[in-house]
Amino acid sequence: MALSGREMERHNRLPRLLAQSSSGVGQAILLQAEVVRLAKNAAKKEKGKTFDEYDLNSVIFDPQNREWTVSFNPKSSSRSSEKCLLVIVRDDTRETKVLRC
Repeated sequence: MALSGREMERHNRLPRLLAQSSSGVGQAILLQAEVVRLAKNAAKKEKGKTFDEYDLNSVIFDPQNREWTVSFNPKSSSRSSEKCLLVIVRDDTRETKVLRC
């Protein structure tokens, strides 16, 4: 059975709706997986090969500012000079900004 145009549209939107709040306020456009991918790419550009020495720590969406904050921590405490990284991802534009903690 083929889906109508309206049913197809609802079906295609389903994954995005799962990432949104139930109230509809402060809904995220991007999926968390997309945000993590964008943040990793930005961090790799910033850190190069040394980014392999970081682990994903947290992913938080701020609905007021329409921004995601993705944090990465160094894998090993032996590199005491390495600090955590924060990557800010704009939900509406996908722009990224890498900051050191």
